[in-house]
Amino acid sequence: MSLGKAFLWIVMPAVTCSTVLAGQADWVFPGKQWETKSPAQVGLDPVKLEKFAKAIGAGDPNRNSCGCIIRNGYLVYSWGNQEDQVNWASSSKPVFSTLLFFAIDSGKLKGVNDKVGDWGWKFSDKDKPITFYHLANNISGYACQEPPGEAFNYNDTAIQLYYLTLQKVFGKDINSAAMECFRPLQIEGKELFNEKGRVVATPRDYARICWLWVNRGNWNGKQLLPREYFDKYMKPQVPVSLPVSVTTKADDYLGIGSYGGKPKPFGEGPGKYGFNWWFNGPQKGDKEQRPFLGDAPANTILTFGSRGCNSMMLPNLGLVVTGRVRWGGLGGRGGSRLNENIKLLIDSVLPSGDSHP
Repeated sequence: MSLGKAFLWIVMPAVTCSTVLAGQADWVFPGKQWETKSPAQVGLDPVKLEKFAKAIGAGDPNRNSCGCIIRNGYLVYSWGNQEDQVNWASSSKPVFSTLLFFAIDSGKLKGVNDKVGDWGWKFSDKDKPITFYHLANNISGYACQEPPGEAFNYNDTAIQLYYLTLQKVFGKDINSAAMECFRPLQIEGKELFNEKGRVVATPRDYARICWLWVNRGNWNGKQLLPREYFDKYMKPQVPVSLPVSVTTKADDYLGIGSYGGKPKPFGEGPGKYGFNWWFNGPQKGDKEQRPFLGDAPANTILTFGSRGCNSMMLPNLGLVVTGRVRWGGLGGRGGSRLNENIKLLIDSVLPSGDSHP
């Protein structure tokens, strides 16, 4: 079968030091490089996996697409320029929340409900109650009409506040803090964040962070962050019933600027958003609490960034996909492009290739 030049199967193992996670005998962790296996070696149908890869843009000559697929800790498929330092845009945001966990675990903060105003911000009376929990869930109300906790707004002005406050907490720039916290992951790049606070990394390096998330803070048998943080926070935090903010123009009275665009009264957040991850939560108003991606596992984890800089994690199947891709947005139910693409990925898992619950 001809595979073309834009993407390739991974078949030749690279020199690495991978360690098995206790209780998950076929899950490993990368050393300086990801260990490689063919799809078939990890229980994936290579033809169906290629169908999924093409559906999300692998090999498309009209897109500067690049990415990789991880199964059980092995690199099994990649395409495009693997040295491309992708600007992960809004997919950087859950990395902020992971740094928040590191700050709590190291004693720099007491917990997610610490007040942000304690870090030198001169908030209005309305905004004085803002906590790190509010910022991580886009319910802070900063620069918006609503008080903290009263509405969801996909608010990049508040994300700027989150990023700048984390730098105050760590007492250093966000890249220095991140490189120190994520050192055990052996990030291959020399930097992780650029000067604007965006993660800029290859798909393979971003996949390392995703693999830490999938393993709930465990890396190479060592718990870098308490598992309880992920058990408690790596799931939807914004209630389905929470109203969506009506604010579309930021009142940035602190003059901090925006991480990206204007506040967005984006209706997809309630029921699906938490600590800057996106989840397969119910549609707003769905009394039956059905997942909005009908063919995806309930614990599917997603990140979304502009220009298709996204990641997808299916912990039940030991699968991670990262890259500059086109897999569809959050809208819709069963027939959405995102749902259909996830279904293609799941279909590639051979009947005997199920991973861990």
